[in-house]
Amino acid sequence: MIAFGVLLISAVSVFVAYNANRTQGRILVASVWPSLVFGTSTASPEGLPQVSLDLLNRGVGPTRVRWAEVSYKGQPVSDLLRCWRHAVVRWRTIPDYWS
Repeated sequence: MIAFGVLLISAVSVFVAYNANRTQGRILVASVWPSLVFGTSTASPEGLPQVSLDLLNRGVGPTRVRWAEVSYKGQPVSDLLRCWRHAVVRWRTIPDYWS
């Protein structure tokens, strides 16, 4: 009879430990919320003309970026230099601060 009681208490202890571990894992997953923020700018902090694309993680925990794509007029850009040349031809000049 005593052996059955000890066995029952051991089984309940294992069940409680398993559920506590599972709950702790769920709490950990829920506490990590990555938040990816995209921003653009046409001026540096000093006020000089500059084109920048920013991708920042403002959340809690790591962010995994599996792929990213830059597009121009709905078409993916595979060569940023070619895109820049196209813009220069379109504008017909290169601004002094970019030459």
